[in-house]
Amino acid sequence: MRPRFNNQMQFRFQLVSTLKITERYYAKYQRIDAILTAQPQLVDLIHRDVAEPLECERAPDAANEDCYKCSSETLLRIVICQILEGCSLREIVVRIDDSDFLRRFVRIHNDPMIDYSTFCRLRNRITPQTWKWVNDALAQSAAEQGQISGERTRLDTTAVETNIHWPCDSSLLGDGYRTLARLVECMRSLDPHLVDGRRLQRRKVKRLVQQIGRRSRGRCAGAEARREALKPLYAQLILLLHKLSGWCGDLVRDAVDQIARRTYPEALRDQVAKCVGVMREKIELVAIGKKGRRSAEERQRESDPLFRHAQRFRAGVEGTISYLKRVLGLARCYLKGWTHYAAAVGAAVFVHNLMVLIRA
Repeated sequence: MRPRFNNQMQFRFQLVSTLKITERYYAKYQRIDAILTAQPQLVDLIHRDVAEPLECERAPDAANEDCYKCSSETLLRIVICQILEGCSLREIVVRIDDSDFLRRFVRIHNDPMIDYSTFCRLRNRITPQTWKWVNDALAQSAAEQGQISGERTRLDTTAVETNIHWPCDSSLLGDGYRTLARLVECMRSLDPHLVDGRRLQRRKVKRLVQQIGRRSRGRCAGAEARREALKPLYAQLILLLHKLSGWCGDLVRDAVDQIARRTYPEALRDQVAKCVGVMREKIELVAIGKKGRRSAEERQRESDPLFRHAQRFRAGVEGTISYLKRVLGLARCYLKGWTHYAAAVGAAVFVHNLMVLIRA
């Protein structure tokens, strides 16, 4: 059974640094280490999610010195290092493996470092609910020790960018063909008679998408000439997807028709009406209207001193949101799926709370 903690300390042979910036860097992690050591219940919450996958990973073998040892405490500390350092999975594994100080912080010491794929699998097993419990436990402990009061709460919303490309027409057509081709291959593996046996043309579609991207960004005489140069490429791409969508129903065919109408100017007069009609049937539309001029009652309410005081108090959360995005990596989320996205937000908030407590 894998342990939750690694309490076996080892000798330290690293030279003491005399640079002030290095001392501040060390002090930050040493204060976080003190908080984590004083609150073992945080590791207990993480251990509930990763106990089973830790057992499934390679077990320490006395005959194999390259086998690594990983505890739930080590995993939590590696996650904290990744967020603070702003590194990817590969980068943080290399940085910890190359740093004697970070090795001691994550409690690996002289043992082999886990690889980035294992770290990715283990981190993804920590659920958003677990991160919520971890943040609640940390806040409760800080309130009991008098570091925070918890009497007032600032609330605000923000948006986090996802790791997707800009949804232009050519990329949507290419992604649609690639996804449908993957589904067709899955159906063929189950039963070859379910779909047609014609050859899928992925590479041709990829080349057409790349040519459209290059020509749309290239120098041309004008917008009309550029549009005319793209028409033959779009015609080939739409034809290929039309053939494939015949196997997959009417939903894909409607989307392809809308892109075709946008491509050719002669059908632009009824484009908006038909596009909105199809989208209302297939996709949920969400529109945020722009606020108009304020009424006299609103202006009077906003000039009230109590309203001004509450507005200034709420504005204090803007610094927290900025810190989460600039320093802790919430400006862009590189994880796939809502569950992993929510877990990434919870982990970033947990690290932010640690940074607040070490400054308290």
